[in-house]
Amino acid sequence: MSNGPLPSTLTLLENLGNFPVQSKVRFLACVDAYYPRTATLLLSHRPLYPPTPAASTKYVRLDITIHVRSLPSGITTNGEWLNVIGYIEEPPEKVLDGHRDTVYVQAIQIWPAGNIDLGAYESSVRERLEVDGPRLGN
Repeated sequence: MSNGPLPSTLTLLENLGNFPVQSKVRFLACVDAYYPRTATLLLSHRPLYPPTPAASTKYVRLDITIHVRSLPSGITTNGEWLNVIGYIEEPPEKVLDGHRDTVYVQAIQIWPAGNIDLGAYESSVRERLEVDGPRLGN
């Protein structure tokens, strides 16, 4: 038994809605908008390949409150691709109705993805999910 933190589960943004609350996940996403008042990013990932049948998520609201003062410049810029590790959260009560395509995540770590071959990334993650199976939750 380890006393360290639980590992995150690598997945695609489209599959985040299938994870239970408090699951620790890792995914790649693109910044669509930054809301400084609430310290949240709206993220998306429009896949190059057709989404899986279980895909239910189109957007992530990423809470970056604990990172605001230490974020590198440019990380909140529209179009920036980010690697994210975080915990799935319950949606706020006021948005429970009609927003099933948005998942709420508390960021633990965020960093720029840099130059990424999106097609190769998607293909690699999909292959890994097929081999390993969907490990939903930790």
